Amino acid sequence: MDQLAAMQAFIQVADAHGFSAAAQEMGVTPGALSKQVGALEERLGARLFHRTTRRLSLTQEGALYLDHCRRIVDDVQEADRSVGRLHGRVSGVVRLTASLAFARRHLMAAVADYLKQHPDVTLEFSLDEGYVDLVESGFDLAIRIGKLPDSNLKSRRLGPLKIGLFAAPEYLARRGAPTHPRDLASHDVLIYTAVASSPVGVFTLADETGRAHRVKVSGPLRANNGDVLRQAAMDGLGIVEMPLFMLGDAVARGALAPVLPACWREEGGVYAVSPPGRYVTTRVRSLIDFLAARWRDGGEWAPPIA
Repeated sequence: MDQLAAMQAFIQVADAHGFSAAAQEMGVTPGALSKQVGALEERLGARLFHRTTRRLSLTQEGALYLDHCRRIVDDVQEADRSVGRLHGRVSGVVRLTASLAFARRHLMAAVADYLKQHPDVTLEFSLDEGYVDLVESGFDLAIRIGKLPDSNLKSRRLGPLKIGLFAAPEYLARRGAPTHPRDLASHDVLIYTAVASSPVGVFTLADETGRAHRVKVSGPLRANNGDVLRQAAMDGLGIVEMPLFMLGDAVARGALAPVLPACWREEGGVYAVSPPGRYVTTRVRSLIDFLAARWRDGGEWAPPIA
């Protein structure tokens, strides 16, 4: 048995959640993959997968073995690529997950520039607004926004994350601009509902002196999607609180105007997060370094403020 090939087959089946899908990706038959994984299980004396007619899932032994297999295969591939690095080349596949909103506005442009510099690298994207388990899903890297929860994941801050208030000039002309955080209570406020850090519909904002004000707000629209609220704000429906990366372009072209800029706040940051215990390959490290250099001061998404 070619143990390295069997490990690669096992990883592929685990990532694809099935033999048929993995076989299609690898250009082999499901039977060939099943034979390789079966040989691994026989050698180990343990089952790596729970198999049913409808579902394939890792056993406890399989989950443990998968993490070790990833490291071993990464190390072997890194050894092969070390020769290429003598000639300044970076190559291989990076599996990356990020939020759709951030990817569409900033990550894709950055990635395009990175790939032009490193044509031997292939990026495999998964865009998802929800939480993704990097270890279970087999990702090399995640771009995460906001405050990171305590975990054993490796992280590096790529840039700042500032949260601000914005409204359409037409709305401000009609309703007047707030001059103090408490004024928001009498305005139409567009509310983001997918928050975990504070009650929905309650803003905590610091005034120019640093004093915190807790303000209950309301308005005509609540949504769990930032793009929906962004469009509603541009349509003049009310004031929205959002990360600057979501609407810097709208401010630049005059579709939105800053509101109470002295009350804006930094909240966490933009982070590169990678799985624990796994060697960070040169290709992953080079992408992280590239993004950190590009986004260090957040200037790419900071709107001009008069």
